Amino acid sequence: MKRYIPLFMLLFLACGKKEEVLYKGERGGTLVVALMEEPSNLNPLYPPFGVQSPVVEKLFSSLHMVGPDGKVRPALAESWEYSEDLRSITYYLRRDAKWWDGKPVTAEDIVFTYNLIKDPKNNSPLYGIVKYIEKVEALDEHRVRFTFTHVFADELLCSNIFPLPEHIWKKETNIKESFLNYEPTGSGPYRLDVWKQGERIELVANKNFWGGRPPLDRICFWFPKAIDAVIEEMKDENVHLIPDFPPIEVEKIKNIKNYTLLVQPGNSYLYIGWNLKKYPFSLKKVREALTMAIDRKGMIEKLLHGYGEVARGPIVPASWAYDPDVPVIPYDKKKAREVLKGYRKHTINLIVEKGDPLKVAVAREVKRAFEDVGMRVRLEELETPEFVKRLFARKFDGFILSWKMGRRLDPSPVWSSDGIYNFIGYRNKEVDKLIEEGVLSLDRKRGKKIWSEFQRIVAQDVPYSFLIVPNNITVVHKSVKGIEKEDRRRPIEFVDALWIPAGERKEIDLASLGKKWEEMQLAMAKRKKKPVRVSAPPRVTAERALETALLTRTVKKKPAPPPAEKKEEKKEEVKKEEKKEEAPPPPPPEPVIREEPKLKKFVVPEYPEAARLVGAEGRVYVRVTVGVDGKVTNVEVVKDFGNPACTQAAIEAAKKLEFEPGKINGVPTPMSQVIFYEFPPR
Repeated sequence: MKRYIPLFMLLFLACGKKEEVLYKGERGGTLVVALMEEPSNLNPLYPPFGVQSPVVEKLFSSLHMVGPDGKVRPALAESWEYSEDLRSITYYLRRDAKWWDGKPVTAEDIVFTYNLIKDPKNNSPLYGIVKYIEKVEALDEHRVRFTFTHVFADELLCSNIFPLPEHIWKKETNIKESFLNYEPTGSGPYRLDVWKQGERIELVANKNFWGGRPPLDRICFWFPKAIDAVIEEMKDENVHLIPDFPPIEVEKIKNIKNYTLLVQPGNSYLYIGWNLKKYPFSLKKVREALTMAIDRKGMIEKLLHGYGEVARGPIVPASWAYDPDVPVIPYDKKKAREVLKGYRKHTINLIVEKGDPLKVAVAREVKRAFEDVGMRVRLEELETPEFVKRLFARKFDGFILSWKMGRRLDPSPVWSSDGIYNFIGYRNKEVDKLIEEGVLSLDRKRGKKIWSEFQRIVAQDVPYSFLIVPNNITVVHKSVKGIEKEDRRRPIEFVDALWIPAGERKEIDLASLGKKWEEMQLAMAKRKKKPVRVSAPPRVTAERALETALLTRTVKKKPAPPPAEKKEEKKEEVKKEEKKEEAPPPPPPEPVIREEPKLKKFVVPEYPEAARLVGAEGRVYVRVTVGVDGKVTNVEVVKDFGNPACTQAAIEAAKKLEFEPGKINGVPTPMSQVIFYEFPPR
């Protein structure tokens, strides 16, 4: 076996040799990060919607990571090598990497974690990411080999596992509901210290981290109930970092001092998908004219306050494969009106998901633009389950949605002729061929040409009206150091490397975060005598539901095509075959949109006098069943620490909890959830 990095990796990989992670900056202080989504657990096998939480990423180490230049760099694996046929990767693990309990991280931990992901009974959303891995084997304590079903460009990314410690997890039979999901033993730069469910998670520096002790003493991930709560804390300078700040809300913070906006290229595009099977949207000239009618630059200024770009096709500016020279259909209201004058008798049935403020605002702008050129529009703002149902049933003329792109590039679910999310019925054999070539391309230079051609063809066909790409915005307090302009990562990705000079640190009451805003809401509700609406983001968007369903679905291998016949086929047979080939594939079953119960009211348990006298400390884990009204209907103890008085206090407190009920496809449904109580209560 030969040690080398193949050509297709050279543009985004660092060399495979050992590279030390050295933290810079003064040690000490606390960094407060506002995250709109609280993880439901701290197990890397169950990332929300298939994307790891920033909290989990700091508790666990993966085999490799991304550096400031966007290239893959060593982490748990100090180096790696490809086989001669590129069908396997052998990782060489660091010998100084340890779990928090002092035991070494081994190749067996990697194999154990992979097997958990692949086991259907564990229902991990990472199944789809490892679906092309044939097997994983430990060659010795510090060498592990991944073998793939076929050669493809993203082998390295698909094998980048966050391992779990086998010696701790091997006795667990119910992985998804284990108490270990809330009491992790990791190998990352930070360790869990405090988790006040529904409020915040506090991490403390891991002094024995293989990459060295990180600079910050503590990172507090605060989970605000609305973006307006974040803005209130910004006024008092109680928050340091706000990743993914919505551009639509930027005007609200323009007068708040001591914060800067870090603006980076966007990784999601908004669009109108047209039903290509319905007249007149089957006509390219109609779709072009409708696109011409929309002032997309004006939309960026009005809705995003300038923080965005006009979408140039199905690849986003944040991607390495993006072609900035793909032509954009110009805004030309006069020409649009001329082309569309023969089609004004048709009413455009446009649907949008009602829970997303940006998409709704875009939909209303689009409606006005179409009406301005003489078209009639019926805009329906639908709940997420109904919206998704209409997509699969193809009951629309047009729909507004967005697609998000990660580092792995595979647009086949949306753009292949038989793509599971090809709701519009787009079919182009050249595009199918380019997607296959691009996904399997081992040369990044050639891959860029392939994806550029793919982007141009799709943009020319106008199956979508490509609208806008919002920028990624991170709000940063002036005291935070360690962010360089050249860094291609988002700050939340390397939050462990950030630091605050001693002279600029501030004492922050972490328990009071968000309380000021909540008091304001209560006071306002009393005055108005009704609930106050706030600009909180949707809990489950259509895109996230679709992404999750795609990751967890089982992949069936296509049978090999039969050998070609030597003798000529009859013309009628050829015509019949062509007709069969052109028929659209049957729509796939719509995904199940599952929304877990969300804690609304937390009840602090009493600390029993009997426990106080003996100084009893520990956690009690309980499984609560939440009914359709959000009330707890049953409480079951999962694990306690041997103090009956505390266990009973936890049960009594759990009975009084209040939740937003869990839902399946929008319908309230009884669901269970594991929560924990700490004694003495914090």
